[in-house]
Amino acid sequence: MEKVTNSAAAKPQGNNKKQESAYNGTAKDKKKPNLDIETTDSDLLSDIHLDGTKEQKVQNLFSKVFEDTGPSTAKTADRKRRLQAEADANNNDTEKASKLAKTSVATTDMDLRVTRKQHTFYMKVQALLAEHAEKESTKKASKMAKISEADLILFMTQKEIEYYMKVKALIAKCAEEGSKLLDNWTSSKDIAKTADHERRLQAEADAKNNDTKKAGQSAKESVATTDMQLNVIKEQMEHCKKVQALLANESKGAEKESKVLDYSTGPSTSSKEAAAAKTADHERRLLAEADVNNNDTEKAGQSAMESVATQGASATERKQSFSLGLEHTSPIQVNGAALACPLVRKSLPPGEANSCPPPPKRDPAAVKSSVKIIKVKAPEEGNNNNDEKEMSTETSETHKTDSVEEGRRVVKWIIFPIKPNFFFKYFWEQTACLVQRTNPKYFQSLISFKMLDEILIRHHLDFTVNLDVTTYKNGKRETLNPEGRALPPAVWGFYSEGCSIRLLNPSAYLTRLREVCTVLQEFFHCKVEANMYLTPPNSQGFAPHYDDIEAFVIQVEGRKRWLLYEPPKEADHLARISSGNYDQEQLGKPIIDEVLSAGDVLYFPRGTVHQAITEEQQHSLHITLSVYQQQAYANLLETLMPMVLKKAVDRSVALRRGLPLHTFQVLGNAYKANDCGSRQLLVENVQKLVTKYLIPSEDDIDEAVDQMAKKFQHEALPPIVLPSEEVRTVHGARSGADEQGNCVCDYKFNEKTSVRLLRANILRLVTEPDGSVRIYHHADNGLDYCKYEPYFMEILPEEAKAVELLISAYPYYLTIDQLPLKSSARKVEVATALWEHGLLMTEKPFK
Repeated sequence: MEKVTNSAAAKPQGNNKKQESAYNGTAKDKKKPNLDIETTDSDLLSDIHLDGTKEQKVQNLFSKVFEDTGPSTAKTADRKRRLQAEADANNNDTEKASKLAKTSVATTDMDLRVTRKQHTFYMKVQALLAEHAEKESTKKASKMAKISEADLILFMTQKEIEYYMKVKALIAKCAEEGSKLLDNWTSSKDIAKTADHERRLQAEADAKNNDTKKAGQSAKESVATTDMQLNVIKEQMEHCKKVQALLANESKGAEKESKVLDYSTGPSTSSKEAAAAKTADHERRLLAEADVNNNDTEKAGQSAMESVATQGASATERKQSFSLGLEHTSPIQVNGAALACPLVRKSLPPGEANSCPPPPKRDPAAVKSSVKIIKVKAPEEGNNNNDEKEMSTETSETHKTDSVEEGRRVVKWIIFPIKPNFFFKYFWEQTACLVQRTNPKYFQSLISFKMLDEILIRHHLDFTVNLDVTTYKNGKRETLNPEGRALPPAVWGFYSEGCSIRLLNPSAYLTRLREVCTVLQEFFHCKVEANMYLTPPNSQGFAPHYDDIEAFVIQVEGRKRWLLYEPPKEADHLARISSGNYDQEQLGKPIIDEVLSAGDVLYFPRGTVHQAITEEQQHSLHITLSVYQQQAYANLLETLMPMVLKKAVDRSVALRRGLPLHTFQVLGNAYKANDCGSRQLLVENVQKLVTKYLIPSEDDIDEAVDQMAKKFQHEALPPIVLPSEEVRTVHGARSGADEQGNCVCDYKFNEKTSVRLLRANILRLVTEPDGSVRIYHHADNGLDYCKYEPYFMEILPEEAKAVELLISAYPYYLTIDQLPLKSSARKVEVATALWEHGLLMTEKPFK
């Protein structure tokens, strides 16, 4: 529709004060209604007031004709097309019906962009006419209606005259429809809307009853008649949104396509036609979606209706496969042994559990009373309880904190709200403890599904070395590791097959998790290892077994059912070596049968038999923190007694004497029944030798503990140096060159410089059996387990006292001149050497 902007043509000209007054109105006139139309239209139709002059009345009548006659004409033409489309649809001529439906949409109301404005303007003009009829006499209203064509043309531009003549011709051609415009506008709209609503309800009912052919016909009738309404744009947008929803459902693997609105039109006659229809329909849907995204609703509506006319041809024959990955291919056998990496993947279909049938869910009341289950409510919003807040990274006093106490704080954060002292008194190495939270984000910063995918992409991980693929089906535990790098397609292929993924040492790739491990190792003084376990829904990756570690199971994502059992034998309590796999029949009743949700944590001591199964509709991602492996008295004695024996043999000739000649004739299992005096005498002699020579001294025990600590220095993760610590350590030092090219460092120690150890357990002072004194440390360790040989510094025996003073003074600083060494220069040299190896930290930055 042309928009007329010549306001001069509408405004009376000349010096006629009466006419000008009538045009502008007076203070006594009733306030002019707001027409809410665009500026260009208000210039043309401004000041429509029925109390004005003859010219204004002409302008008002022209405006009404200009705005209201177009839809009636388009309505007549559109009705003919819709009737033909309905006839074609009833005759199953879907192609022809679709074309007519498109034509109907393209011509509805002549221009879809102005339909809403036309209707709004029409309602306001109608209100003005009603108001005028009450004020003016019937005669005056009749005169206004009989304004001559010459008067009408008087105030028109050339474009307005052309358009007016065109409208006049249309009115003459459609006199019958035009005469009913004012009386039947609203009623015809409601009738069409009602008829269309009935067709849609019928189409939906047919779709639910799987009568796709009949549903398709009703849908086409609905499409053919919908867009005649003034709310066609809204209808098209809804239609396009449904198309988008259909496309989204297809990509997600919708199981029942026939339930999606009314888009099925019946089975196809041949497989080739079905394939062709599917391809063409897919292109139309993509086009419709693109048009919607570009706000081209008219074009989107046309594309959507083309899709409606053709897409249902094979709906009843096609069943959507439920798959989140690629199509499945059989794994490849490598030399008849391990499975090679599958290059494609498929989803895990719902069904029976892929694990040994676990025992039925047990009544919580039947769980042994020694097992404590702590349930914690999520903190209220705005709660600043520091005990439950995630551990902070750094404060202004970080360089003064005690690393052992920091480790205790992390333990407190993991087992909150249980206090560490209470935990170590009643649970540690005794019984399991479960803390259930309603805060699924409690451990979310440690690891996630997405983080694992990033690790696989960014780092070179190898099967077996860094990652395991495991299954437990039909009572058999298997490891399916192929050879080579663990690339994402291979790993996710195994995962989609129902396999569990175990990532070994994820702290090497995740800084946040490594921070937890490095801080905890200060508290436990042993290597703290983290393994990640990702299990798909309805699966189990490992057979029931027990481990030789104290385990903290941290549930990060999803849910997993855990069953704990007492060790089968008394000797398995606090086991020193992990067990093999148990059959379900070998286990008794579980002491814990609980489901861990995200945010929960479960502790159980070594030797506790356990198994875990994911639920049918839930995956599971958890971390197991392993602590205190091989830290028992037995490990100490295994280190201690050989040392004690060696020293005793060196000192005592009695231990070096030969056994009596008759020893092998009186001692041994075969001679237990021989209760002769010589047998008893030999037994008493051996016991006396042990009592006299093999009782370890305090020095022997210290030496053995140092040897165990030396092992920790080799296994430990390197410390994470925080920014406030970096500027106080060698990690923040920078070197340059002077004018002569000599290296110049930006640090310099003197006797007044205050220093302390970087961490409480950063080093271990060890006196070796040969008498040498060494400082073993883990400042330069790699992130992989024992990647390098142990790091140590060999010092003079007289310098050991200075290191001992630094150890005992921690976490406090002391000045270099306090070190117990003979000369000031040597004091500075020792402190500088320890600092340059990353073992010391200054109280104040050099810069």
